Amino acid sequence: MTLQTWHIQGSSFHFGRLGLGQEVSASTFPSDSLFGAFVAAHANLFGSAKTTTFLAPFKAGTPSFCVTSTFPYAGDVKFFPAPMRFGTSKTGATSSIALKALKKIEWLSADLFNAAIRGTSLVDLLADNTTLQNGKLLVSQTEVRKLPPAIQTGTPIYQMSRRPRVTVARTSAKSTLFHTGSVHYAADCGLWFGVQYADQTTATTALLDTLCLELSDAGLGGERNVGYGNCTFVRQAATLQLPTAQERPYWTNLSRFLPQQAELSSLKAAQASYRLETIDGWITSPQSMGQRKRRVNMIGTGAVLGSTASVFPGSMVDVAPHYANNRPISHPVYRMGHTVAIGLAGAQA
Repeated sequence: MTLQTWHIQGSSFHFGRLGLGQEVSASTFPSDSLFGAFVAAHANLFGSAKTTTFLAPFKAGTPSFCVTSTFPYAGDVKFFPAPMRFGTSKTGATSSIALKALKKIEWLSADLFNAAIRGTSLVDLLADNTTLQNGKLLVSQTEVRKLPPAIQTGTPIYQMSRRPRVTVARTSAKSTLFHTGSVHYAADCGLWFGVQYADQTTATTALLDTLCLELSDAGLGGERNVGYGNCTFVRQAATLQLPTAQERPYWTNLSRFLPQQAELSSLKAAQASYRLETIDGWITSPQSMGQRKRRVNMIGTGAVLGSTASVFPGSMVDVAPHYANNRPISHPVYRMGHTVAIGLAGAQA
């Protein structure tokens, strides 16, 4: 498959996380939230009627494109979610210390991700390469030289922080202290995401260019009114070539995944491994301020799943709220659960 890639250049973001409060931020932005941002940008630019038409193929299960979640990059090095199975080591037994190190790894550099999807064990990759970010990122020796100089000398690619803030009651003038969590990316570092097209027409790519330009103006994530989320979307000239799920007996997902009923068998494969994530959030359309989306369980990125015949596995669902058979808003609120599926070579033991 061909994956068109974009860099999101920005220094400070607030990415909310379910149940952890405003004082906590995630380090990256998931695919369903990114697609929701595109939909909001489309509605702002073209109106609700044209946005309904734009969403029709997604609702029908035949998306015109699919986006990955956002992942870190540093200089010329892109990082991918590590598949959730370690694989079989060719070098022998693994010590308890190595297992602890393996469990910390969240991201693989591009070279190591390509090795992992070809069947190389994460145990062997860990033995020969370099960890960053307190063991969360694993990067090849070749790619270390492509990192920004500050990252090579120990500066973190990203750091989490909490900013103290004060709110003042209108009636009593009493102040209340609270905190906002955020993620900060170092210079020449940021987030990237990929786009897989069902049919890469000029009209589709031009539309995505327009939506990314709109998000560059609007910002990304939460708390934009206090300075978070300022960013620029930059389309990269180079594309990525990766194996499709149809080419391999197993696959891993670069987007959150909400399987259809017929796809549940991929979760039952012998070597399947996945993590469920519970997701909700606030609705931000003018008609529905203050309403919460219904919760849905989705499969997080980096899962190892059984074979699929679908180009874009998954489904899109309406998560608009319902209260005692009453629907308080007049329009659907979609959660994107189609995923970019990357083929894995062989069952990973």
